[in-house]
Amino acid sequence: MYRFAGNVMLVSLALAVAGCGSSQTIWVKGKLTKGGAKYDVPADQKLHMTFYSTEPFKDGERTIPAGQAYTAVYKSEDGTFTVEGPDGYGIPPGKYRVSVTQQLTREAVDKKNEKLKRNQSVFERDTDMLKGQFSENSPIVVEIKDSTEVVIDLDKAKG
Repeated sequence: MYRFAGNVMLVSLALAVAGCGSSQTIWVKGKLTKGGAKYDVPADQKLHMTFYSTEPFKDGERTIPAGQAYTAVYKSEDGTFTVEGPDGYGIPPGKYRVSVTQQLTREAVDKKNEKLKRNQSVFERDTDMLKGQFSENSPIVVEIKDSTEVVIDLDKAKG
């Protein structure tokens, strides 16, 4: 009896570890470049990348609506990014509009605001240093079909 219960627990655990996420998701890896070279983010700034689905996706019984946001993790050391998805298993295949924004760090904003003279506007921390070129109406659209590396060149994306 105990041996049977132990085997059932092992099988259940193996199934749980094997995949709670959708079998249709793709782990996205890529590079962010400018003019074909690694994109360098200034030391006093941070970069944010988000992939927004442009169409709904049917995943079994549920439908994931268009506009679903998936955050990319960007590594400025080598200019690479990954999109792990909400549960770490990737994102559904399809077309995505990619938003790339860049803000000053808190310390840089504080420094800028310390130097302000009377009647000057306070510098906002959420100001996009890329001037909205690649924000919510970004010209960057990629299609994710498989685990092929995605290369996004900001110079080519300007149109």
